[in-house]
Amino acid sequence: MRPAISLLLIPLLLSAVCRAEDDPRTLAYKMFFKERVAPNWAGLEPSEQRVLVVRSFDKHDVPEAASWLMTEVLLKDEAADVQRAAIQVLTKYKNSEALAEMARTWEKKFKKPPEARALGLYAFAGSAKDEVLGPIAAGLKDKDPRVVQAACRTAGIGGRQEFVPDLIKLLEHKSWACRSAAALALSELAAHEAMPRIFKIFCGDSSHRVRYDCWLALKKLSMNKLLPCQPAAWEEWWTTQQRDAAATLGEGEKNPWGDTFPH
Repeated sequence: MRPAISLLLIPLLLSAVCRAEDDPRTLAYKMFFKERVAPNWAGLEPSEQRVLVVRSFDKHDVPEAASWLMTEVLLKDEAADVQRAAIQVLTKYKNSEALAEMARTWEKKFKKPPEARALGLYAFAGSAKDEVLGPIAAGLKDKDPRVVQAACRTAGIGGRQEFVPDLIKLLEHKSWACRSAAALALSELAAHEAMPRIFKIFCGDSSHRVRYDCWLALKKLSMNKLLPCQPAAWEEWWTTQQRDAAATLGEGEKNPWGDTFPH
């Protein structure tokens, strides 16, 4: 077995490399990756050592490391903590080609346990690449709530307006966690058209957490400061929204706010 990198030596190695005069820090990390990480990765045990090595790249977008994180770590390492660390680093790399490549090979390589699919989706939150649209769309339709939650968060943080209709449908999901994630994502996307549905759920969902997250979403979308424990004030607010919507309806259109207050 190849010699492992000592946990205590990693910071010292990085400091020594980075002290070299006239060497940019990114170049130092490239050298560290080429000379110390890649040759010894297979011998690193337990997973805590691999996590520490992965995290050493979180502030430097090293192309070689980005590709390695995607092909050797994220897609092959079975330890959840190592995968999570790789995801966190790749997310900070924003629009790196590694994220785009991961998206392009999503269907082929990510038929893994739900946690792996969810972690992969979280990485796409910081990417503006069109390649990530397919994985997000698939995630919103996934059978596992954890994956749906991740897709909702990624769509919201990434400003993906094209997923607003799908997120509105998810407000009716059987999983309370997915309903909450959808409401919060819609508020991130400033989807004001979703307010009537979110308000209805806020008034009558069986889950206290869903009602609370819908309140947060309404608070952000409407910029009001009403508290959940002010039913009379909320009914007055609803009346205003219902009246304003009615004034703009075309012939035959139904008021999205309904006819009666959703107690």
